[in-house]
Amino acid sequence: MSSLEERAAAAEAKLASLCERISKAEDSMAAGAPPAAAAVSGDAPLKGFQLEMLGQLRQLRAKMVADDAGASAGGGPEADALKANNAKLVAENKALNFRVVHLLRALDDAEKA
Repeated sequence: MSSLEERAAAAEAKLASLCERISKAEDSMAAGAPPAAAAVSGDAPLKGFQLEMLGQLRQLRAKMVADDAGASAGGGPEADALKANNAKLVAENKALNFRVVHLLRALDDAEKA
């Protein structure tokens, strides 16, 4: 359980870092300055590529936020399947425990006789 919490915390930290970097890139693009990692050449193809990547990063950020919201709501088909499987296993465990109790009782009765 703790490993899941650690992975979730790491994912949230990574998401926050990416959001911050995207915001800085957006601010930089709005001001007309090239991003820090790009060469200062003024190439139109480079600017087009940067804008395309920015659009893709925005889509990824929106998807990550939506996935995070869905996970915190306890939803999703994966979670529903896991809950159904858990309920099935609980019922099976209950039935098996019932059988064990009665088999032990019968074994005790057989040993006494």
